[in-house]
Formats: sequence, C-alpha cells, structure tokens
Amino acid sequence: MARLLAKKNGGLHSESLFIIGFLRNIGSLIISQLMYELAVHIGTESALEALDFASVGAELLQMWRLPAAIYQAVEYQLESEWQGAHHLDAKIIHIAALLCKLPRIDSLTSDIVWREIPLEYRVILNMEKEALFAVFKQAQDAQEEVLDLLVQDSCFVAF
Repeated sequence: MARLLAKKNGGLHSESLFIIGFLRNIGSLIISQLMYELAVHIGTESALEALDFASVGAELLQMWRLPAAIYQAVEYQLESEWQGAHHLDAKIIHIAALLCKLPRIDSLTSDIVWREIPLEYRVILNMEKEALFAVFKQAQDAQEEVLDLLVQDSCFVAF
C-alpha cells in the first residue's frame, strides 16, 4: 500500500516505502516474544507495558544499521506532530496502515475512512478520495493475487 501511495504521489521513495511498510510492525513481534518469555520466567508482563511497537521496531532497525529514513519512519508513524527529516514517509506509512486494517471499502465506508485520515495527511497525499481508494483497491487486488499464488504452491507441494 505504501509503495502504491508513494508512486501516485510523484514516486516519492516508493521502494523505500515498500521496505518501511514491510517492517513497520516488526516491533510488535519483538514485544510479543519478550512478553511471552517474561511471563514464563517471572509470571508478569508489567515491565513491558510501557513499550510501543513503533519505538521497539525503530530501535531494532537502527541496530541493524538501516538508513535513518527507514527507522525514523517506523518510529514516528504514530506521531502526527513529528516534523523530522522523514515525516512524509512516516505519515504515508500511517495512512497505509490505516487503510490496510480495512477488509473492503465501499461508497459508505469510504466517507467514514476519509474523515479518519487527518487533514494534514490528506494534504500530503495530494489525492482526492476516489484516487486514494482506487489505490486501496489496486493494493488489495495485488495482495489477493500473491495469496492465491502462495496457496496454490503450498497445495501442490503438499501433494
């Protein structure tokens, strides 16, 4: 979704945004694993309650020595006020994540979703509602194609 939004917005770092979109939620995986291990060893998860997936993910990506554009966009994807060097990337990732949570969009839900996207983000996208939801549809179609290929391949291997 992020790569398609970037392409529709003048090609703004589309391949970087693909990578950021892929890694945006990696902190959740780390937190889940740590919570499980902590609960097993000491029976509590309270020490990790203050962690958020964006900060944890950004820290991991920085440890991996990925470029600042990637780890900062992951870190600040939830902070609409942040105006750092890569704030556009962070905002596009936020919008893409918001859209990806939706099962489908029709004319009724598109108005609701459009209003949930902060005005400043809509300005950054420089897209009308119809164009944004056309990108959403394109991303969903591409996702379905990939999933179909994966399922077909796994069924073939299983037999």
